[in-house]
Amino acid sequence: ELGRNKDAIKALREAAVQCVKSLTQILGSQWAEKQLFSKIMSFQTNPHYIHRMTLLFIIQVRQS
Repeated sequence: ELGRNKDAIKALREAAVQCVKSLTQILGSQWAEKQLFSKIMSFQTNPHYIHRMTLLFIIQVRQS
């Protein structure tokens, strides 16, 4: 129920983080650094905290 979950796109965000992990495993870390991380690093200065948190989740998943 949407009323109980104030973050309506949490599942979508979590799925995106898992996709990043899968893409990095399939295409390699060099691809990820060149094609992906150069784009998502801009999240660190985004005024919305959830974008910054998503970047941290991606980094955390990549480390595991």
